[in-house]
Amino acid sequence: MNGQVKSLILMAVVMTAVFVYSLMPGVVEIGPLVFQKVNLPFINKPKPAVRHIVNCRPKLRHHTFLFFGDSMVEGLAKRLADYTGENNHRLYTVIWYSSTTERWASTRTLEYFIHQYKPTYIILCLGSNELFVNDLDTRAEYIATLVDKMNGLPYVWIGPADWNGNTGIVNLIAKGAGRGHFFDSKHMNLQRGTDHYHPTWLASAQWMDSVVRFMSSHEAADPVQLHYPKAHHKAAATKLLIPNFKGY
Repeated sequence: MNGQVKSLILMAVVMTAVFVYSLMPGVVEIGPLVFQKVNLPFINKPKPAVRHIVNCRPKLRHHTFLFFGDSMVEGLAKRLADYTGENNHRLYTVIWYSSTTERWASTRTLEYFIHQYKPTYIILCLGSNELFVNDLDTRAEYIATLVDKMNGLPYVWIGPADWNGNTGIVNLIAKGAGRGHFFDSKHMNLQRGTDHYHPTWLASAQWMDSVVRFMSSHEAADPVQLHYPKAHHKAAATKLLIPNFKGY
């Protein structure tokens, strides 16, 4: 009998023994002999480690933005349009020249444009015309009214980029807007135009770039997807309101 045949016979014997063993009851008695079946423990697969993920709010996409405020919005919105267009958002801009928190809070102008454009995210830039006011208690009421008018929508308030200090309006807006909703611009050194007041177009673009970095980060209460633009885009609509406009 050659080696190959012996191997086949041995394999068959082993398989038969395994089959018979599997059918055996737990204990078998043959005369004085007692055979007990040994049950091998199952080897459980290790459970995957539980990953603890930080609960960060996801970046929101495909928004309809309403950007309103004073004349500073003009330069900022031009750059914001590049971002919104690049990232499939829609942008509506309302510029009320020489406006203040008082003008927006004491009229229904904001409500009018919220109803018209139905935004899902609001950006505002106000305070540049109030850098040296002294009625801070009253201004705090205007700021609170404006926040209420936004009715719980995601928003970011861009603080004024003052160039010669202020009497307290910046801190007042920061407090009223709340953490994650306020972008502090007072640290920015912006090149000003010929009126020594408004930033140049390039400086406004740099200003908006900084605001967008904040809005895209988890420092913002409602982070939004705004990838760096590769081309220029326009807002869906821009509404200009003259300084003596009485409001809606």
